[in-house]
Amino acid sequence: MQIVTDNGSNYKKACELLIAEYPHIFWQPCAAHTINLMLKDIARFPEVDEVVISAKRICRFFYNTKRLHEKMRNTVGGELIRPNATRFGTVFIFLQSYFDKKDKFREWMVSADWRNSEWRNEPDFDYVENCLTSSKWWTDLKWVLDSVEPLYTMLRYADQQKNGTTSGFQLRMTNAIHMMEAHFGSGTDEFKKYMSKVAPRVSHLYTDTLLNAANVLDPEGHYKFKRTTRFP
Repeated sequence: MQIVTDNGSNYKKACELLIAEYPHIFWQPCAAHTINLMLKDIARFPEVDEVVISAKRICRFFYNTKRLHEKMRNTVGGELIRPNATRFGTVFIFLQSYFDKKDKFREWMVSADWRNSEWRNEPDFDYVENCLTSSKWWTDLKWVLDSVEPLYTMLRYADQQKNGTTSGFQLRMTNAIHMMEAHFGSGTDEFKKYMSKVAPRVSHLYTDTLLNAANVLDPEGHYKFKRTTRFP
């Protein structure tokens, strides 16, 4: 019998006590929660945090008043999908909603409609314009999206209620690592930095659980053999 919970230390401790009494029971951390924690760790990297903070500041400006919110929605063709503070996966969707409307935003920022709008004297008006007309701002945003997209794809797979399997998760995680390696470059410091957040949490899924992987990631994203066991 297998119990799956999130990665909270209280859950793990409770399951350790249960397994001590009933050795046939195994505990496994939730794969979706594990990936979300990876994304949360990565969100603390300065280059990611800077983009997210900037995007949130722009979003607050557009959503500060009902009239401006409606104007933005009608002009760019939809909403910005605002993030959930407890799930970094939703931050990816938030940034993607910007990128999907990139051309509309840039077109609006250089129009007379924007320059002569009733909000031109509002705080952050210039900041919003400078960001949304900046090639560097959009390049940085796209870089973040490309960096976390393999993990976000894994999160969507792990989050589904049906059709998710252990073998399917393992295969997709391997592919996600390869995609990140291609994005950052094999053996680069950047790749190693991101893997320092990914590898330990993947290994945590494979250690002392019923996950039939028998493989663990090392800090550079390579698999090594490890026998799986249960709690003592």
